[in-house]
Order: sequence, then structure tokens, then C-alpha cells
Amino acid sequence: MKKTIFFLVAVFFFGGCAKVDEPIPTPTSPYTIEQQKSLSVLTGQFKCSQGYSFEFTKVYSAPIDFYEDDFINGKVLSMSAHGECIYKTSYSLDSLYFVISLTAESITLYYKGGKKDKELNNIYNIDFDNANQFTLWGTYQNDLVYIRQ
Repeated sequence: MKKTIFFLVAVFFFGGCAKVDEPIPTPTSPYTIEQQKSLSVLTGQFKCSQGYSFEFTKVYSAPIDFYEDDFINGKVLSMSAHGECIYKTSYSLDSLYFVISLTAESITLYYKGGKKDKELNNIYNIDFDNANQFTLWGTYQNDLVYIRQ
């Protein structure tokens, strides 16, 4: 009887220690629910009124990790990617990797290929307005609303 009471008291006190607000991957996916929803939107081509466009060409079923050699530590994780996209402006065309934050509140872009391969391109705050539209915003620019084409 004492063991049962002790067990119930322990469950009561320690059961509330988990962080409820921290997103976790689902049992069937390496992505959080927020990431899964956002990745389902990021397919195809999106344009904004300023003429910039994203074409999301590939979403990985699981994040792909990239490693670099480090003299002291051996191979170290340099970045992970959730997919690939092409970013077009009137003056540039960049192939990029992208990563969605755990809470789907930001997108990080890395160059893909060339001299800048896997170097940071930019980090934007992102709002998913609906299944066909998202808004990017950053420190030095106005909101850019991208609509599926």
C-alpha cells in the first residue's frame, strides 16, 4: 500500500515537469506538427508584388544533415536542410536549401552549390497565412506576401 501511495505522489509531482509548449516531433515523422503543416504549403511557385519569387522544388521526408571536416573535432554538423528552392529576383537566381524552425515561425536559407555552398543566405520570420500564401518579414525590409501561382 505504501508503494502505491508513493507511486501516485511521485506521478503527481513529476508528471507536470514536461514542457508542454515545446514542439516535439510526432511518432511517425521527424518533423513537428507545425513543421509538417508548413512544409505541406511549401511546394510549387510563389510570387510577391515586388516581382520576387520562390519555387520550392523539393521537400525532404526527413531532414538531411550536412557535415564538414574539422581538424580538432573530426566531422561536425554544419547544417540540416528540410528542402530545396530557387529564389528569383530581377538581378539574381539562387539555388537554396531551406530549414523551417520547430515552431514554423522562421525560415533559414542556405546557398546550394557554387562557391557559397551551404553558407547562410538569410533568415526570415514567416507567417503561413493559408495553404496558398505566406508572409516573410525581416529586420531591414517590409513584409513580403507570397501567393501561390
